[in-house]
Amino acid sequence: MAWLLFTVNVLLTLLAASSLVLSIAHSGYDPHTNRAPALRIAMAALTMGVSSVALWRSGSVLRTRAPERRVAGVAALTVLAGVLTFGTWVVVLASGPL
Repeated sequence: MAWLLFTVNVLLTLLAASSLVLSIAHSGYDPHTNRAPALRIAMAALTMGVSSVALWRSGSVLRTRAPERRVAGVAALTVLAGVLTFGTWVVVLASGPL
């Protein structure tokens, strides 16, 4: 279970990092294609922060002697990172082209 959470957190962190880089790269305001650049960057940065903490915690759980007791906290962070990743992409789609 801990390895599965670690793998999911690696993927979520990669998605969050790419979202942050793309949000910063396309940060110019345009009323037709990018209506909320600051919100996109803020959501991507928040997602990146939570995803990196979830990845760090899942890596530390793999190194402990009794990982089954700490898996619930990592699973909660993973779910939060997944919800924030989904929310980031909803913001990106909602603020995109009309």
